[in-house]
Amino acid sequence: MSSGQAEQTVTVRQDDEQHESLTWVVACAVADLPDGEMTAINTEPPVAVYNVDGEFFSTADTCTHMKSSLTEGYLDGDQVECALHMATFCVRDGRATALPATVPLRTFEVKIEDNTLKVRLPASWVELA
Repeated sequence: MSSGQAEQTVTVRQDDEQHESLTWVVACAVADLPDGEMTAINTEPPVAVYNVDGEFFSTADTCTHMKSSLTEGYLDGDQVECALHMATFCVRDGRATALPATVPLRTFEVKIEDNTLKVRLPASWVELA
């Protein structure tokens, strides 16, 4: 991404947004998350961010099948695979795409501001981290 690029906002699904106080959290510098890579944000519970062909997405970092960090798994296109039992999820919308997972991941709004990737999360998640 060039430094002159306009702000990008991607809205996916925000479950229970109307019931939670949300805040923007810095995930990383855009340059620190190359295409095809993912990283976890230090929140409680943990949140993952992904770069898929220059588009950024964010989901819960914990597999819905068993408690395992998705960022310790594998990212193939827009599919993240859990290293524990190979469940896969679409990072664009959080849906489970391969068993043994059947429950979708929670997804979060992301934006780029001043070459910084930010994720909109429940404020309580940041306060607990």
